Parts: sequence; C-alpha cells; structure tokens
Amino acid sequence: MLGRSRRGLRTVGDFNDFLHGLRSRELARLPRDARTVVHGGAAGSWYFDWFADWYPTPVRRHIGVEAFASRPAKLHADVEWLERSLGDLEPVGDGDADLVFAGQVVEHLWPDEIGGFLLESHRVLRRGGTLAMDSPNRRVTTAIGWEHPEHTVEFRGDEMLDLVTLAGFDRVRVRGIWLCFDRQRNRFLPLDASPRTIPTEQRIAAAAGRPEDSFVWWLEAERGDAEPDRERLTKQVRKIYERYRAYRFSRLKHSVGSVSGVGSDRVVAARAREAGHLLFGPYVPMRPGSWSARFRLAAGPGHVSGPFGLVDIAAGSGGEVVVRKELTEESLPLDGVLHEVSVPFVLDRTELSVEFRAQSYGAVPMSAVLHVDVEREEPAADARHDHRVETARA
Repeated sequence: MLGRSRRGLRTVGDFNDFLHGLRSRELARLPRDARTVVHGGAAGSWYFDWFADWYPTPVRRHIGVEAFASRPAKLHADVEWLERSLGDLEPVGDGDADLVFAGQVVEHLWPDEIGGFLLESHRVLRRGGTLAMDSPNRRVTTAIGWEHPEHTVEFRGDEMLDLVTLAGFDRVRVRGIWLCFDRQRNRFLPLDASPRTIPTEQRIAAAAGRPEDSFVWWLEAERGDAEPDRERLTKQVRKIYERYRAYRFSRLKHSVGSVSGVGSDRVVAARAREAGHLLFGPYVPMRPGSWSARFRLAAGPGHVSGPFGLVDIAAGSGGEVVVRKELTEESLPLDGVLHEVSVPFVLDRTELSVEFRAQSYGAVPMSAVLHVDVEREEPAADARHDHRVETARA
C-alpha cells in the first residue's frame, strides 16, 4: 500500500508549484473509499506518491495508463502498468473501477482517443463510480495568449460537461481553479498573483463557482445508467478539435515585414533588403504519416538569379529540419502575385512540436499569407496510437 502524508499548500512563487497545490486540494475533495483507481497520464512513481498524499482513503488497486512511457523502474508493487492509449482500456474489466482520474491529460489526446477515453471510462466504472479530470480552460488560455506546444486540443468546462453527458455520465460537477477574469473591470488577469489585482485567497475562493473564468476547470461525473451516444460524441469532439486547430494555425508569427488583413486572411509583406522569416509557427503536435503543407507566397516584381527564399518544416524541441525547399523563379514566379507552394513531408513518429517557416533572403520583395494548410496525404501506420485513419486537417 502506498504511504500517505499531508503537505501544505505553497504560496505563489513558482506558478507551476502553486497550481499543483490548488489541484491537490481538489484531489482531496474527491469521493472517498475508491478501492480500484484507473489513472490516466501517470508518467512516474512520483505521481502515485502525490495521489496517496492527497486522496482521502487508501487504494487497494492502482492501474496506471501511459502511452509514451514504460513502467518506471521504482514503481510501487501495488500499481498495475498499462503502456497504451487512454482511448483503449481493454485490459480493464467492465465495472472494475471505482474512480477514473485523468489529471492534466485530455489536452494531450487526439480526437479519437478523447472519445474512446470517455466511452471506456463509462465501461470500466461501476454504476455510481466517478470520472474526474482537470484541464486548462481554452476561454482563458486563448485570451491571455498562453500556449503549450504539446497540447493537441483544449476545452472549455462547459464543452467537456456536454461530452461526458453524451458519454453516459450524469450528476456532472464542474469547478474552477485559479480565477483569471475580473468581471467588474471586464478584463483578464495575469496568471501570477499581483497586488494590483484581486487578492490571492479571493481568487482561489471565487474560482470554485466560476469555472468559465478560471485557468483550469475540474470536472467530476458519476457513471449512470444512460447509454452513451457514440455518434454525437465523436462528432462533437471532432468539431472542437478542428476549431482549436484552426486557432493554433492562426497564431503564426513573423520577424520581418508588416501585416494587413485579419484572421486567416492576414498577409505579411516584406520589402527588398528585409531578410528574415515571413512566417513561423505554430509549434503543434502531429501524428506520423505522409503530409503536405501548402504555403501562399508572392515574390517580386524583380529580377534575381538563384534562390531568393526558403520554406522549411522543423519538428521537436531541438527544431530538427524535416524538409526544406529553396525558392527560385521556377518554384515561385517573380510576378508579385500570391501562388501556392506545396511541400510534402513525412513524420516517422508522433512529434510534439512542429513548426512551419517561410523565409525571405531580402533579394526581392516577398509576401506570405499568415496561414498554412496542412493535410494528410495517406493514412498513418502506427499500431499503438494511430489505429484509426485521421482524414481531417492537421
């Protein structure tokens, strides 16, 4: 049995530690006496120590589920380890679990895995069992410009409430963690505490009843008797995913030129002798497979011999170049008109941060639409994580 102790909440210093303390408070409020717990995203033995520190009562059987990590060497003997996607909990029997807990993990899943996780949670939980999860609130993260390159999709609390209801859960409760919107002044608040904003304890207390205004939502739901609506659940998850993906691809940046237009129609224009990136970003996760990126670029008018620009695609925290294509008059006419430049590329594995870039060497005027269309060329073949064909845009 895991050891149990109680730790105090830290004050705001390191925000990650502070937020972890607030989440620990919520963990302590979960329904007591769960004997079998399924844990999503439990990446190390430290996680189970944390859970034992804060969950109200001892747990007899822990089932850790993690797709990207092998069983930790020093994992406690009472933890079963499943190295697989949360969208497929096949080794866990029907009604075996009292609690399914997914802390800060659903934002890292692909759409098919999210739907699968909610449906599988309904299957493995006993009647009256609890599904609990928390995740960053998209309403706040997009408003304050907080971005995590490894997040596949972020949800609002009300969206996840609808999804778990479609998955057959009832008695859904959503709480907020760390208030980030001041309704009186109609403004978003900084993540860190500040003496010029609402006092820290007041922000903590007010967040509970205002999940839509909080940085993180915390959701708990009971497994009822309702049958899941699989079709509607799948469609709704896909809709939210595509909306969030479009937002991420609208966040492309530039280091030279000036911008005109709005949304996906923004164009950055750089004059001759302005060398640098016309666009770069958005640092998004992508699955393995053959893909195609379509840039909209213009060059000239002017005359130049040889390459005058470059498009490339990089992946991973080190920015390893996957493919590069120098721009010449043969690939992009020097007529000052926007043309499509298509760049096929292959990812051999899931990449957590993919960047698309277009660069001017400064030889001629150049422009770029601050949006890149990325589509799969053929199905991926990853037996563990890509067992369903993804036909939508990246």
